[in-house]
Parts: sequence; C-alpha cells; structure tokens
Amino acid sequence: MGLLRSFALITTAITLVALSGGPAQADGQPARITAERSTVIATGTHDWNNYGPDQSKVLTVGDFQYAIFYSEDLRLTLSRRQVSTGEVQLVRFSHRLSAPTDTHHNAVLGVSQADGRLHLSYDHHAHPLRYMRSVAGLLTSPPATITAAHFESPGPLVAGGPLEQQVTYPRFIQHPDGDLFFIYRVGISGDGDTYLHRYDGATGTWSRTGMLLSSEGVYPPWDDSTSRNAYLFDVRFDDTGRLHLTWTWREVASTFASNHDVHYAYSDDNGLTWRNNAGTKIADLPSGDPLALADPAVAVAVPVHSNLMNQGVMTLDNLRQPHIITYVSTTVPASNLHYVHFWRTTDGQWHRQFIDDTSVRLPPIKTLTHNEPIRRGDAFVDAGNNLHFYAIVSGALFGYVADAASGWSDWTVYRISDGPIGLLDQGPKFDRARWESDGVISMIVSRPQPDGTMNLYAEEFSLRPVSPPALPELTVRPAASGMEILIGGAERAESFVIERKAGSGPFTTITNGYSAGTMHRRYLDSTAAPGVPYLYRVRGTNSAGTGPYTTAGGTLGDGWTDYTLDLDFRIATWSAGVAFRVNKTADTFDQGSFYWWAIQPARNGGELHRLVFDQGSIRRLPVLPLPDFVEVNRDHHLTIQAVGDQITTLIDGIQIDSVTDSTHARGSIGFRHGSSDGDRTFYDDVVVRAPGGTVLFEERFAEPTQFSCGQLNLGELLIGPGGRCALPIRSLM
Repeated sequence: MGLLRSFALITTAITLVALSGGPAQADGQPARITAERSTVIATGTHDWNNYGPDQSKVLTVGDFQYAIFYSEDLRLTLSRRQVSTGEVQLVRFSHRLSAPTDTHHNAVLGVSQADGRLHLSYDHHAHPLRYMRSVAGLLTSPPATITAAHFESPGPLVAGGPLEQQVTYPRFIQHPDGDLFFIYRVGISGDGDTYLHRYDGATGTWSRTGMLLSSEGVYPPWDDSTSRNAYLFDVRFDDTGRLHLTWTWREVASTFASNHDVHYAYSDDNGLTWRNNAGTKIADLPSGDPLALADPAVAVAVPVHSNLMNQGVMTLDNLRQPHIITYVSTTVPASNLHYVHFWRTTDGQWHRQFIDDTSVRLPPIKTLTHNEPIRRGDAFVDAGNNLHFYAIVSGALFGYVADAASGWSDWTVYRISDGPIGLLDQGPKFDRARWESDGVISMIVSRPQPDGTMNLYAEEFSLRPVSPPALPELTVRPAASGMEILIGGAERAESFVIERKAGSGPFTTITNGYSAGTMHRRYLDSTAAPGVPYLYRVRGTNSAGTGPYTTAGGTLGDGWTDYTLDLDFRIATWSAGVAFRVNKTADTFDQGSFYWWAIQPARNGGELHRLVFDQGSIRRLPVLPLPDFVEVNRDHHLTIQAVGDQITTLIDGIQIDSVTDSTHARGSIGFRHGSSDGDRTFYDDVVVRAPGGTVLFEERFAEPTQFSCGQLNLGELLIGPGGRCALPIRSLM
C-alpha cells in the first residue's frame, strides 16, 4: 500500500463524512451493525481500557492497526495488528498506570502525516503532561518488528511552564490535509481551561495556539458560580477543513447535575478564531480571547439538575452537520435518564429527541469506577446519511439506528452482540480510518474470561441488510417476586415474543413486543407460582421477520436447605458482613430472618460476631476471637457450611467455628454492612454448592450482578456502609 493511500486513511479518520461503509438501506430499512470477527489483541489486560473522551484509541495506517491500552501489570502497551494477516505485535513501555481505579487516565493516539510519526498521550487526571512520539517514518516505512526503540523518550509538548502540569483529557485531532492538533484541559473539574495545540511536521515541533475554552464567568443558576470547565462532546474537522466543537459547562466537580446547555462553535482557520451557530465571531485565540461562559454559544438550552452527561459523542453527517448523542433526564430535577440526540440541520436549527423508550427505565449499571449510571458510546453515519449509535448496556453491545428520510426521528434499538463485555469499558470508540477505507467498524473491547482475567479483542463489524434475529439463549432463575427470564444471544432482535406453558397445559403468549425501543433483556414473570413447573418459549422479532424459538424452564422451590457458601473477601475498613439462610425478607432488611456473620479484624484484636435475625428480633451468639492471620487489606477466603442445624465456618481453609443452631433451616445468601463504623469490603468469586457438589449459584462479578447492593469495581463487588441485600429466597427446582 503506497504512501498516498496510507495517509488517505488517516485523513478520513477524524472527518467521518461517510461516503462508504457497506449498504445504507435495504427494503426501506437502514442496515444494521453486524458482528463479523474477533481477534485477540492481548491476554491479561487491565480491567478497563476505554473511556468516553477517547477520540482516537485505535487507528489504522496502511495495513496496520494501532491501539493503546494498559496491561494487567499496568504497563502502557501499544499493539500493532497487520490487517491483512491478523499478526499482532505488542510494545510494552516502562510507564505504569498511576491510578488503576480511575478511568480518567485514558490513553490516545495521533498521527502526523508530514513526518510519519505516531503520537501517544496517556495517564492523566490533573497530572503533568505525559506525551511521547515515535521516530520519524515509523508509519510511512513500517519496520518488520516494532519495538520500544522506535519511540523517543517522553517529553514536554511545548517547553515547560504551568500549562503542562495539571492535564486531563488529551485528544489528538486530524485535519483533512494531514496536520495534527492536540487538545487537553488544564485544571480540575469545575475549574479548568482547555488549550489547543498544532504540530509542525516539517520541524517536528508543537506550538500552542492558545486557550480555547476559559473557566471564567459568573453563573447565577448555580449559586453564582465563578468557575467551571468545558466538557467536550468530541472535536471534528469536516472535509472542507471546518473545525466543529460542541461542549457543556460544568460548574462544580462534585456532581454532573451542575452541567448545563449544549454549546456549539466552529472555526474555518484551524482554531484561531471561532464563530457561533449564527456565524458571529465570538473568540480569537491569538488575541487571548477564548470561548467563555459569556459568549452566545448555546445551541440547545438544558438547565442544571437535568443530569446532562458530559463527553458524549459527536459525529458529522454527510451534509457536514453535527450530531451529539449523550444522555439526560426526562425530568428536572433528574429522575429518569435516557439517551438523547441533539443535532443541527442545514438551516442552522438545532433539535432534540430521546432515542429509546422513556417510559421504561434503563437497566442500571453498578460499576464503581467513575460512577456512571449509563454508558457512553460512539456514532457515525452511513452512505445514506442514516445515523448509527452503539453502547454497552448490561454487558452486551446494543445498536440504535435512525433513518435519514425520517429526519432522524424514527429510531430502532437492537442487539448487536452478546456479552460479557467489560462493564468498565465506556464506549468503546471505533477506528474511523478502517471504516472509511474498508467499511469495517473495528473497536478494541475488553472481555472478562472465566478465570476472572480480562482479554483485549479487536472486534470487527460491518453494516448488513436486516435479517431475522438469531437464536436466543435463555436462563430461567428465581426472582424476588416470581420467575426471571434472561434473554441472551438473539442478535438483531428488536423485540421478543415470550410464551409460557404451565404443567401439561398449552403454550400461551404472556408478552408480545417485549423490550421494543429499550435495552432490556430480563423479563419478570410475576405471576409464576411456587411448585408449578413452567416451560418458557422465546423468539426474537425485527422488521425482517421472526427468529427461531428457544425453550427453558423450571419450578420455583422453597429455597436452598443444606449448602456450602464460598467467597473471597478483602476488608478495606472495619468489617465484612455475610448473611446466609436468608428465608424471609422485608422492606427493612433487619426485619427479615437470617444468620449474619461479621468479620472484624480490627476490633479488640480480631472478632467474629454471629447474630441470628428473626423477623425483627436479634439473638447474639458468643463473640469468637479471630486468628492473627485475618487482617484488614488482605485477601481471604471464607467458607460457611450450613448442613442441618450444624454451621461450620472456615477462613483460608482453617476452621474457626462450629455451632449448632436450628433457628433457620433454609434460605439464600446476601450481605449486610453496618452503618456507623464505615464498613467497606470487596467480595469476589461467590459460589454456593449443594452437599454433593452441585453448583447452585455462582457470581464472578464480571457481568451485571444479581446483588442489588454495592458497586462493581474491577471485577469485584464493593459494599460500603449500610449496604444490605440478598438473593431471592426461592430456589429453582
């Protein structure tokens, strides 16, 4: 592949005025994102490797696709995959991720066409700038083997000074002519300025264009706030060289309830001066006049307390108009978050529309890292100007498509591929260069493995005409009130028909059109009664027809009796609290019936507290001393064997208790943390087995958890003070 073609790929990588990419329409329906192939990039990678502000995490130059990520041992790593052969080479740098639990510390790539360099920026959250670049010609004359020796030592972008000491959210931006630009924030959330830089490939040097967005101004609706920062929805050049910028202001770091308004500005001189939606000049960077709160740049008014999510995605349509997809509440104050589409039409008007069914709550996400209630994704248009968006919801990849002929008002939601996909991945953003050259939507995705590790894959998709849904995969399990049917597989399904057969009776339809316009795939049959054998039959439907049936069934029982509970735990503060034989729950957890064991290493040299809760009454068994090896901030394994009236407790394989108590003979498991002592504990690898070894339940915390308390954190469940929950008390027979 010659030099011209190589950089033609990169020229279009950021523009995305799509003129290719597979079929746009078939039988009157926009094509669908369809999974094609998956290639392992690296095994044993860090728990998260995608983040919403990643504008160029993965990109293709010539026959090579480059991606940047963190390995399991936190080393900054670059992959180079040869597209034609699939061969992958890895470059492991000496730098290690400084804050493993903070997804702000993203890593991005950029390309300078004039000198054939690859640029890297990584690991920031108000930290000194981390930047390095390859030797010249690495991309234009790629070596047979790429190594760390092909990269220069990290260094400053522009010589010294305070403007590189408190950096967050680096972004490389490609101009259609191949020039490279770089943006980052200086300061903190709620008080930060954004700076724009430009690279000179002839001299190999960067220059600072100036402050792009200022924190200054007074905002009365948020207690006369005197500082803020701009959160960008992406920054993109169109094919004429116009630079489009959209953002929201955040007034304080503590809450995204202080985000307000969608703003828009554009520049026709590579970011030197900026004009608003009406074409009025509102900023002049060389003169020290950045975009600021006082400038008339509001495109869509969104008040504070709407929980407008910052750093959603922006793309440009085939008429060079911006489209933003993020999420916001349907109410103020915020109470019902949903994906929303903001867009500009050629007449200069801005529009707003929710893209999923706002009458149905989105499935909750319980990931601790970055505390996002909903995942951000990425978007693009096809050759027919149809708008496509995708996002990870409940561990699976969902697609959303709007027909250009409808003015993007007619949205369809469908499943692209099944999980598990790493829940900490926000996005992930796709390789726009590969899309433009080959019509392939390629992204880097984390997938949890059965042993709890995380692998990184290059997942490839294409646009294909709509075809009937694939075969569903069903899991039937008890719920707090009835039976829950989990629907996996069924790629391309837009809704489902669910039928039920009770005993020897006929199948009857209990719902037709389940999940239409939503990302829900967990149906609750609240009418299922204990002791009745049920068989469920489910098939997906879409505009092309119906898919094949899958059946699964079970009978609701009275709950587990004898079993062994195994789990791993690590106490961060004060205590771990495990509930078992939970056989009656109430609105107030402590009014239920269960055993509760509290492991408290820091209390009086280490104590095991054993309490019996029985519908509001509490009986305390004698306190037992813990062995010296049970410590805070150390990994331990807990085993509780409940057989008849005999309860045996082991920690790290050492028996520490055996007690006879017949208060509770059956029930599920759960967690209970006290409210006053700051209990914080990480749990993992929860397994419940029957006496014969049959697995009754297991939870690895790599997919959406069945526990309603706590938050998922890097493959573990973290429960804090006052966290209390249990599995449904019914069992499945």
